[in-house]
Amino acid sequence: MSAADERLLDEWRRPDRDVRIGVEWMTPLRDVSEQYVSPERSLRKLWTYFRRFGAWDMLRKVRSRLSESARNRKVAGFGFGRVIEAPAAGPNPGTPVCFFAPSAAADAARIVVDIAFVRPAKQGARPSGGPQELPEPLEPYLAWSSFSGVPLDAGAIAAGLDVLIADAATGSAPSPEAAVQTSVADARALPRRTPDKPAVAVFGLGNYAKQLIIPNIPPEMELVRVHEIDPRQLAGWGRSDVSLDTCPWPRDDERYDLWFVAGYHSTHAPIALTALKRGGAVAVEKPLATTRADLEALRDRLAAMPEARLFTCFQRRYADYNRWIREDLAAAPGSPIDYNCIVYEIPLSPLHWYGWPGSGGRIVSNGCHWIDHFMYLNDYAEVASATAMPGAHNGSTVLITLANGAEFMMRLTEIGSPRIGVRDHIEVSQGSRTATIRNAEHYAAEDASRTIRRRRVKVMTAYRQMYREICRRVLTGGPGDSLASLGSSFATVDLDAQLGAGPAAPRSA
Repeated sequence: MSAADERLLDEWRRPDRDVRIGVEWMTPLRDVSEQYVSPERSLRKLWTYFRRFGAWDMLRKVRSRLSESARNRKVAGFGFGRVIEAPAAGPNPGTPVCFFAPSAAADAARIVVDIAFVRPAKQGARPSGGPQELPEPLEPYLAWSSFSGVPLDAGAIAAGLDVLIADAATGSAPSPEAAVQTSVADARALPRRTPDKPAVAVFGLGNYAKQLIIPNIPPEMELVRVHEIDPRQLAGWGRSDVSLDTCPWPRDDERYDLWFVAGYHSTHAPIALTALKRGGAVAVEKPLATTRADLEALRDRLAAMPEARLFTCFQRRYADYNRWIREDLAAAPGSPIDYNCIVYEIPLSPLHWYGWPGSGGRIVSNGCHWIDHFMYLNDYAEVASATAMPGAHNGSTVLITLANGAEFMMRLTEIGSPRIGVRDHIEVSQGSRTATIRNAEHYAAEDASRTIRRRRVKVMTAYRQMYREICRRVLTGGPGDSLASLGSSFATVDLDAQLGAGPAAPRSA
């Protein structure tokens, strides 16, 4: 879809920091498409995915990834245009400006950038002609976002803009009005189709939401609104019967029966807190929060509102093998279950948003799944001690002991085969009995003399059972997660802090 297509929504603008500019011209300085996961297109990959997940899930994933092709074509660019909207202390509407645009669509008709990347310009400015290069001072901002947690260095940005502006010629001819589109629409509101059904909203339309959240919303509920900051992600999705919004935060008038939160990690807790304050149930993808302060705010809200319902979407809590573990280990309630695992995570580009300081470190972003599963199996006994140690190749080792005596060890690594994506090997033990779970699908349990059970499960079943159960509880007035279950999230942010993970990005809700 062309950026000039009026069906394409505009980016949301932070009123206090961002300038919206009608673009007359923009020169790409660097391709930044590698910030997104773009799986290799091969028949072998498709066959592997088909064998593991089945035809329907394979087709859904292929459709999701193909719809992201326009979103993925991003550049860091330098351009000229006129101001449409700006902060109160910024340039007036209509002012000619030059700008640096991190991670932007090359064909954008209107663009939103932080005011630090904007400079006044003479009317009719034109690039001097040959290809321009990204100045070194602007390298740290190649794929910058206000959610990244990367602070802006005003001096470095000014130096980079000086280089770009010096390479741009200026003319005296006025820019043609038709070249700049000034109409702005960052949301599309539609009337409810079935007002008698509980209303559902989704924040964050990534591949996960398209594959797993939205398809598992039951027909007894109505998806009424989707928030996604990238207009091209919304356009690629193609749904015309749902209200769409590029604002990352809930608008003042939004109220829903169930909120699904699956955007940037640093937005999870603030949106969840807003949902709880407005009386809705909220289901939050991992991680629940990136900072202890956010977790404490959620805990205090839940403690003050016994009727509030918060669900943290750790799918391993809902897997069939949890029942088998307790049976096969003959584990009495409250007895310690030890947990050892090796977790292979797919290496990501340095520009991927998982690497932002605002997203939390590797333990919060990735390791939280296994920490939560361990604590779930031990009924969320309190943490007695927890240690995180950095390793080579962006890896880490985590050791936890719980008050009930259970011990946990995890080796989180990027070294391994990416053939089937994320891989793990888990061993849970009690006494002489051990259960092994490999790649979330192969289960085996044994004691000192025999194999007790072998099973193979479908990987996606746990996800479907999780969303089915969450929606069932919302529909029937059932409870949310216990306050004690927040213990695993507190453990992950504290362990992340031991490794020196950066703070979450500034936010508001």
